Amino acid sequence: MARRNKHILNQAKEQRESELSEALDKATAAYEAVYQSETRTPEAFSEANEKLDAARVAMEEWRSLGKRNRKKLGRQVNWTASRSSDSRPGLRIDKDALAEARATRKANTKSQVGINWLYEGALVTRRGTAGVMIVTQIKGNTVECLNGTFTRWYRNVALRPAEWQMED
Repeated sequence: MARRNKHILNQAKEQRESELSEALDKATAAYEAVYQSETRTPEAFSEANEKLDAARVAMEEWRSLGKRNRKKLGRQVNWTASRSSDSRPGLRIDKDALAEARATRKANTKSQVGINWLYEGALVTRRGTAGVMIVTQIKGNTVECLNGTFTRWYRNVALRPAEWQMED
């Protein structure tokens, strides 16, 4: 079985045990009500007794099953396709705190230093090279540059302003 569905099967087993214990409690309450009533009939008494015995037997069978046999009961579990995200164990998301953390992170992100000079049409060189290129397009942290007859994308931090001087 996939590891991610293990909590679902455990939840189904716990649900089955709670259903059995509820049935046993109801049968016990019905038996006590019939036993303590003044107008009880033998048929009602025997019927309540049979229900109590059946509930006890079902609970004893469930408790007597080993872990291996309980795994086989996974086939008998009625799986439902709908499951809310709140039912996942260990996952509780405080959406207000998450929005606040994202806003704080966005405010604290390091701004790109020295990229103010970069604009379309600027003359640039690649770090460590002397070839001059022209910026044709800027998208986020990448820049398209025209170098001779072809274009190429570079990271904006890898580019430097071209410092070429006209000789008189």
